[in-house]
Amino acid sequence: MKPVIFISAVSKELAPSRQLVANTLLLLGYEPCGRTSLARRPGTSKKVLRNKINRSRGVIQLVGNAYGFEPKTPDPEFGPVSYTQYEALYARKRGSRSGTCRLKAASPSPPTPRNRPSTSSARPNIARRSSNTPTSATRPRPPWTLRTPS
Repeated sequence: MKPVIFISAVSKELAPSRQLVANTLLLLGYEPCGRTSLARRPGTSKKVLRNKINRSRGVIQLVGNAYGFEPKTPDPEFGPVSYTQYEALYARKRGSRSGTCRLKAASPSPPTPRNRPSTSSARPNIARRSSNTPTSATRPRPPWTLRTPS
């Protein structure tokens, strides 16, 4: 069985980048995994994400300009965060190996409720909480390197 790597990204904005990372992981002998859509029933999306991250050997997060879809109710542990932010915070909390790549989208997506820029007063708290992560760096250095599985 191939080792699984979870790819976290706002799908609409970074779909081509996500696909490039997935193809590269396949060539290296890994099984890429990620969120393709959100569950329709309340409370099930985060459970699905947790299960996928729990079975993964690591997480690669692609960060662009879009904020992503946010659940209607704030997370009791992380507060008002998008699903993409939740993936990164949950992986970090559980001690998963993770790397972050900050990307500029080739053509920014128009703002919609799913990919609007961060404007809520709660969002700066999220940024401050994770300001020591590679997402705030211009040239992120991943804390680990992918090696071909043996």
